[in-house]
Amino acid sequence: MHDIRQPSDLPNLPFIHDDTLPSCCISTSAAVLQAAMDGGGIALVRSLLVSDDLKAGRLVRLFPDISIPSPPAYYLVYCAESCNLPQVCAFREWMKAEGKEGC
Repeated sequence: MHDIRQPSDLPNLPFIHDDTLPSCCISTSAAVLQAAMDGGGIALVRSLLVSDDLKAGRLVRLFPDISIPSPPAYYLVYCAESCNLPQVCAFREWMKAEGKEGC
């Protein structure tokens, strides 16, 4: 067990590698939260995603007095071969226009 009282304590944690665990990447917020609930580590997520888990006691905030502002962002991803398809171009231009209106 390590004493973590502030964010600057995090880099001092020892790195533990377990060769019995599969080498993989967690790619969804739900999987990250489940891993944290299962004791797999610390998750950095939006408070909106964890409010029910915090209220139910399934998760606890590591630093309750600290919050990090994070404006919403959208990412348009597609395979390189689709870049010039008319529907992709139209959607990309629409997203750019919507983003400018929201500023």
